[in-house]
Order: sequence, then structure tokens, then C-alpha cells
Amino acid sequence: ESLELARAEQDIERYRKGELALTILDDDGRPISDAPVEIRQISHDFLFGIAGSLHLAPPGGYELMREAGVNFATLMFYWDWTEHEQDAIVWDWIDHGIGVLDLHDMGFELKAHAIQSLWPWGNPEYLKEMALDFRALDVKTDEHISALVSRYREQIDTWNVINEAHFRGGALDLDREQITTLTKTGVTAIRRHDPASRIIIECMFDWYGESRRLWPDDDFTVSILDYWKQLDEAKVDYDIIGQQLYNGGLIRFFADHRDGQLVGMPTWDLEHLSSVLDESSRFGKPVHITEQSVPSTWDDDWLQYGAGWWHRPWDEEVQAEFLRAFYTIGFSKPKVEAISWWSISDTDLNLIHTGGLLTEDGRPKKAYFALKELIQGWTSSGEVRSDALGEAVFEGFAGDYELTITRDGETWQRNAHISEQKRQQLTIRLGKP
Repeated sequence: ESLELARAEQDIERYRKGELALTILDDDGRPISDAPVEIRQISHDFLFGIAGSLHLAPPGGYELMREAGVNFATLMFYWDWTEHEQDAIVWDWIDHGIGVLDLHDMGFELKAHAIQSLWPWGNPEYLKEMALDFRALDVKTDEHISALVSRYREQIDTWNVINEAHFRGGALDLDREQITTLTKTGVTAIRRHDPASRIIIECMFDWYGESRRLWPDDDFTVSILDYWKQLDEAKVDYDIIGQQLYNGGLIRFFADHRDGQLVGMPTWDLEHLSSVLDESSRFGKPVHITEQSVPSTWDDDWLQYGAGWWHRPWDEEVQAEFLRAFYTIGFSKPKVEAISWWSISDTDLNLIHTGGLLTEDGRPKKAYFALKELIQGWTSSGEVRSDALGEAVFEGFAGDYELTITRDGETWQRNAHISEQKRQQLTIRLGKP
């Protein structure tokens, strides 16, 4: 793990920064020397994400996320939440309960999570019945997704077209060919109504197909790598690989929604998590770490369910230490574009116990402050001065920047962008301040 972290620190400098090459000229085009330029990063290209629809957040929770530098929010679009009654999409609830309009207005980039998630628990009864007539289900899928994308194409940048469909639990007893057809139907609907958006397909952290043990005689579940290969072979047109990486603690999901089972999540070391990201990256697409969380409490009773801990039993300090290490690994991978923590607070206990960055009443945990500190450390600012040719070079993390130039008591402001591993040329003529 120490070696992985040392390499990650080097790779962050190598992959996450770019250069801004400035040339400062006067109004007649002559170079200005010794002009001070203050440079301040005002946004990030990298997506530091949080999951949790607005109604699940404690009061002020999303304001705290913005203060920490979080710029990306994953909102739950489970079918049962958006169209519980057939042909009656609950637009006001999506606007302000799930929070599409409110969180967009706050400045978050948004992802619609799981517009198809074929767990029995996440779908209304009419849709489960429709699964017996696959043609009707396919038509309804196009209709449902088309309506959502048409309505929210101005607010939502990324659509999770299908979620966790590599294993039996997320497939509504459909076969693999039918799942692929529904995936393509969803992709086609999104492309038709919002060609500029990006489409993500997400997998559980079920790297070796371990969930077969939950469904006896399972001939459907495949490993993550086999699933990505199948998508390529089927020529599914999507943009982003989404990978969950939950690591340790107790999962309540099956107990709450399936058959009463509590499931312990094993803990992998950083070297293995790093290798998973490397393997996910080799398909040539951007990678989003869509769901990550570790608990801030521990109970020895969890051991009987297979739960694991990292270095020592989980508490708030260990959760924060893991977050620092994991984000350092993830941020160092050039194909990784986003890391999303699930979830904003401990209010949402369906997935993992006490895994939020905030407590149920909204108190920030140590992990929250660890994330805030990391993002601040990956935010660039400084001052450069132009040389005799009017030139100056600044290196910084990818994102938007505000430039302030002063000369003879006058001030000019400009905006610029730095892209990863690129040199951006910008010529500034100082006319009227």
C-alpha cells in the first residue's frame, strides 16, 4: 500500500496537471515584461461526487458539500421513484424531492442514477408484470426514458442507462439477450433526445462474480471483466465505465429489500483496488468510481457475515484515513474522471451502515474534512511574472481559472482553462482595464 500511494502521488503530478503559457502584450502588440499575474482556480474538471437525492440529505448538507469542493451529485432515478403509477411520472417530486432543479441551481453537475435498475425492489408492480411480455417492456422502456431525458436534458449531464445488470439480482429474471436489448433501447432513447449527454453503465464491486452464491444455480451472473467484454461484443454504444468499490462493513440492502440477509463486505487492500481501476481503464473509456463508502463504526458481530475492516476496526478516524488513501489512488489514474462517495449522510442506510460523510443530524465527520482538505490540496493558485518577451508559464490542476493582471496601478481580469497533460497558449492584450 505504501508503494501504491507513493506512485499515486507521482502520477497525480504527471497526469492531473497542465500548463498555461501566457503572453502579455500592450495595446500595440508589444510585450510587457515584469507584469504580475495572480492565478486562482475556480473550478475542477475532475468530478468530486456525492450520492444522495435531496430528500435524503440533512438540512444544509449540500451546502456543506459545496464548501468542501464537491461539484458532482448522483440522484436516484429508480423507476419506482419516478413513475410508481403507470403513465404518471411524478415531475414535482423529481424536481424538488430528488432535487434535480434545486441541485442544478446550486451549481452541481448532475447524474441520473439507475434509470434502469432491474432489481425487484426498485420497480413498480406493473413493470414486473410487463416483464412477462418483453415487447411491451421494451416499448415502455423507450417511452419512460424518452420522457425523462426530454424533460431534464438541460440539467442532467450523465445518464446511468442500466445499473448492476451483470448479475442475476439486477435482471428481473430476464435473459442476457433481453438485458442487452433493453440497454440498447435506453441508449437509443438518450441519444435521440439529448445527443450531447454522456451515458454510463455501472457495475457492482462483484469483480469475480461472487454474487452467484446469493442465487443458487445462477447461470446469468458474470464477472465484471466478462460483462464489459460482452458489451463490446454486442456493440453497445455507451461512453463511461462505472465501477462501484465498496470496501468493508455491513450491507443492509438484502435485509431491507430481498430475503432478510445481512451481507458483510470484505475489505481489499489499496493494491487490489488500484489494479481493479487499471483493469477497468484498459477498455479505452473514461472510468467513474460511482459508489464508494466505508463505515465509521464497527461491531464484532459483523464478522459472522463476512464483513472486513482496514488496518484496524472502523471508526471515524479510520474512515477518514481510508478516504484519503483511496482518493489519492483514484485521482492518480488518468482514465478516472470521477469519484462519488455514497452517500451524503447516514440517513441512507440501505447500502452500507454509517458510511456517510455526515451523520444523520448533519454533523460533518472526519472523513468530510479529509475530503475537503484533499480537494483544497488539488486546487492550484499562485503568481507568475512575465519575462522580457512578455511570457510566463503556470502549471496547475485541470479546470477553470481566474487571472488578475496589474500594471501601473490598473487591473485586468481574464478567464482561462487548463487541461490535463496539455499546454494552453493564451495571449492577453492590455487595452482598457
